[in-house]
Amino acid sequence: MFDLFMIFWTRIRTLLAKFDFLLMFRESFVTDQFRWMLETAIFVYVVLYPWCVCHESNVVLGATTVGMACVFYGLNSLTEQLEDPLHHQSQSFDLTKTFRTHFRDLERDANMREFAADWLRDYGKLGVKATQELHNKLERFFTRAPRNQVYPNGKAAGYCEAV
Repeated sequence: MFDLFMIFWTRIRTLLAKFDFLLMFRESFVTDQFRWMLETAIFVYVVLYPWCVCHESNVVLGATTVGMACVFYGLNSLTEQLEDPLHHQSQSFDLTKTFRTHFRDLERDANMREFAADWLRDYGKLGVKATQELHNKLERFFTRAPRNQVYPNGKAAGYCEAV
């Protein structure tokens, strides 16, 4: 019974010690005045838009205004939800990972192009003409190459897909 009480008391002390830390995350990143200013700017823009547009029918102008209001207010609420650290779900995108993958793919493609050019040059020295069969042979090489395949030019393949 004493052990159960000590476990309970330890958890209560930890919760009380971390309470201020949790309250820090519940504080807003922006002030209420900033939110009101942003919502007012969106409202003024959407309300004044019909007076800025000339030569448009009422139906098209009304649909455009309603569409703009939905988009702007939707983007505003989306950014508020994504900036909340306690309810953060990994739905946003990671620019670092995206660029790292993109540059890795670019390097892989450059290595494949360099290897294919060397390969065709070597076959050309042997007197073999570039035909569809030679192209298919090169595709089979890239398709069947393992992830850590090292090309004859010394460059690593990375991961290979069908060309």
